[in-house]
Order: sequence, then structure tokens, then C-alpha cells
Amino acid sequence: MELLFIMALFTMPLLALGHFQFINEDFGDFHFTAKSGRLPPKYYPMTERDLSASEKALELMDFIQLIPKIDPFSRGILTPVGIDLPFLWLKGKVYMTNFLVAGIKNFMVRNLDLRLNNLRADLNLTLPDIYVEGDFNLQASVGFIPILLTCHLSFHIINMDISVAGGSKLIQAPSVGEALQLDSAAIQIDIENVRANLTNVSFGGSEEETGLAIAQLFATPSSDSMYDGLLKTALKRINAELIKFSSDFFKDYLLS
Repeated sequence: MELLFIMALFTMPLLALGHFQFINEDFGDFHFTAKSGRLPPKYYPMTERDLSASEKALELMDFIQLIPKIDPFSRGILTPVGIDLPFLWLKGKVYMTNFLVAGIKNFMVRNLDLRLNNLRADLNLTLPDIYVEGDFNLQASVGFIPILLTCHLSFHIINMDISVAGGSKLIQAPSVGEALQLDSAAIQIDIENVRANLTNVSFGGSEEETGLAIAQLFATPSSDSMYDGLLKTALKRINAELIKFSSDFFKDYLLS
């Protein structure tokens, strides 16, 4: 979710960030896609094992909605997110503190398919109203120019439709034996409206030194390369957790 938070910020107009210390307005609809790797084919018909595993996965999604501690979800400090976007000459890290997300349990699953023969998963869901808040700190460089962007952010994200497809492979992990790793993914996100409030917006360095770099950073917010880079970052973080579990953990649950 924090990666979506970062995507929303990078999609905001530069004018709003560059000339105001605060902003409170509706930005309207957003649409973006990202991809990484080559997805396994979406074969038909699905097997009985596929259908059974998909049903078990859907039951797990229903169970998640019953867990009280995940909504609202809050963290004092999130793990820094590395940003490396060569097409913008941008490299650095995003630090987020006092992070809070509310509304994530209210998702509605439209479709969930697992294809076990080639380890492909497809998920479509809708989040009607998400509230996100936190302190944002970007420490990076564009080319050789260091930039620092800090602000307090809050978003209401209205009617977010998410379509995700993922492909996996099995690898040998020293600690658990066979483990699952995501090696391809595609995501499409359509948002009806983003209502944003930004306060205490500040840029490090003099305006002359950082103005061009910041303009370059935000001038092409719709570039697929930006979102592809963020998706790759997300996959690395997910795989770092997946490698801690034996693939038998997932097989036993989905095929029981």
C-alpha cells in the first residue's frame, strides 16, 4: 500500500507541489499500469485443482476481512523504499513515518483465479474508499543534483479498481528447501478520484539548484517506466518474505 501512496504522489502536478506549502483539492481520476517479466499464459479450461485452489484462496481473502488489527493499519516507521528510475536519472530512497491506512478491509473481490500448472494467479478487486496518511521524505539525486522533498500527506482514494496478474517459479532456498518466488507481474489500477491534502511541503537546497531537477522528476508522471520500477521494487520486497516459507506451506493450504 505504501507503494501506491508513492505512485499517487509522483502523479501529482508539479505546479501544485512547486508553488504551495499546502494543497487541499480533488485531483480527479487516475489510471496507470505496470509490468515486470513475462507472464505465464492464461490457459483454459482451468483444472479441478485450479478451481479448488482458487476457492480456498477466496476463503482466505474473506478471512482477512475479519482480522481487526489490519484496519486501520498503522506503523510508526516503514522500511525505506529504494527508488531507481534510470530514465529520469533518479536514484534514492523514500522514508515514511507515522503511516496509517484505513478502509483496506472493505475490498470486494470480483475475480480470483489460480492456475497451478504454470503458477499463474489473477486477481481483480475494488476498494471503495481508502484513507492514507503519513510523513513523506524523499532523499535522492537527479543526475548529480541532490534533492530533498518532505511533506505531510493525506489521501482519500475513491473507488480504486485493481487488476493483478502474477507468475511464479520454484527455487531452492537454503533455509526452507523449495520456495515460491514471483518472477513476473502486471497490474492495472483505475481510480475514480483522489482527494489530497498536503501540508509542510518543502524542497531541500536552493530553488536555483533544485528547481530543474524537481521539474524533471515530475514532468513525466505518466511514464510506464516509473510504475514498472515501483512494481519491481514491490516484487523484491514480496520475494524477500516468500523465501522464508516452504512452498509446501501454500500447497498444503490450497490443496487440502
